[in-house]
Amino acid sequence: MNPNISTVIGICGISGSGKTTLANAIALALQDSCIIFWDDFESISEYPPNYIEWYRNSKDYAAWKTPALAQTLESLKTGKTIICPATNKVLKPTRWVIYDAPLGRNHVETGEHIDYLIFLDTPPDIALARRLKRDYLSKDIIEKNEVVKELDIYINLSRPLFLDIMSLKSEANLVINGEIPIAELVKKVIPSIEQHFSDYQHKGF
Repeated sequence: MNPNISTVIGICGISGSGKTTLANAIALALQDSCIIFWDDFESISEYPPNYIEWYRNSKDYAAWKTPALAQTLESLKTGKTIICPATNKVLKPTRWVIYDAPLGRNHVETGEHIDYLIFLDTPPDIALARRLKRDYLSKDIIEKNEVVKELDIYINLSRPLFLDIMSLKSEANLVINGEIPIAELVKKVIPSIEQHFSDYQHKGF
């Protein structure tokens, strides 16, 4: 493996699984790294207008069009310094690129750039509680009706989408329990990454 080319570590899982927390912790542990967040590219990407209808009717991951994100990953992997099209920050190639990849390798446009994929297997009830804390505890005023509406949508409409994770999990190099405290997660994840690429190098790639 060429040490001058970045290696992309993808982290996938349902919303609230802990992807952002783990991405930040892994980047800190690996040191020579940068983080690419899917959400940063939302305004310059094209998503299905209704996620629930997308899930019911097609589940076509190509409907999530993210050419700028794909190009950013490709540029970093090939050793190019670029201006991030989403954040306007300078991105320099690092040994490791930590990629918050909610759709994992199912999203071929960006998934083809992932060298190692972690799936955070977080129970849906915990992920839901984390989402509610994330979205509402930062607000000065919490509208009870907003919380009730979000819970009703989850119970009546979107829950199957969150439960249908087998295709994401099956493509992962590492499946790990997202309930584990972050310090313990890092202790398990970093050796797995290091072992994977050590084996890769020993095979002569």
